[in-house]
Amino acid sequence: MELSEVSRSMLFRCPLCNADIMVNDDTSLLTCQGCQAVSIVERRHGTIALKIHTKPTNTTKSQDRKLREPLSLGKLTKELVELKQESSTIRGRKIVGAFAGGICGTLFGYMGSLDLIGKDFGSGVTMLVCAAAAFGFLRFVMRDSAASASSINGKIEEIEFQIAERQKADIQRLFRNGHLD
Repeated sequence: MELSEVSRSMLFRCPLCNADIMVNDDTSLLTCQGCQAVSIVERRHGTIALKIHTKPTNTTKSQDRKLREPLSLGKLTKELVELKQESSTIRGRKIVGAFAGGICGTLFGYMGSLDLIGKDFGSGVTMLVCAAAAFGFLRFVMRDSAASASSINGKIEEIEFQIAERQKADIQRLFRNGHLD
């Protein structure tokens, strides 16, 4: 009986644009289809992580922008407003999460320290563990919101570029047709 190796694959997110990326067992270097960033697949102690090797250049981004089907100026503007609102919402969540995590972590740490000073070791250690968890939550919220904000800011930049290109093309067309002097 022959044993054959089964190839496994896992779905990851691009560290730069948050697009889906499929990583196979034998993959060591890959290119994101969303932003053209080249990532290295790092494998250590049973974990797999993607690390940006090469960010896309502006010429790559502008070539990709020209290949996409253009949307109307109204749709682009509407999408831009929606993305800016989403960015604002993420910023608000980040502030609330930071405030809540910071306050809870500080209070748990303070109460745990008081309990340890008062020789109540069980309660003190429990409070300090809760403080560590609150600060861990704070760190998670900050990283997650930074990644989301980065992705949205890239999309905002893309749409602003498309709007500028559409406006430039409209002005050139008006000049060619003699409507502007």
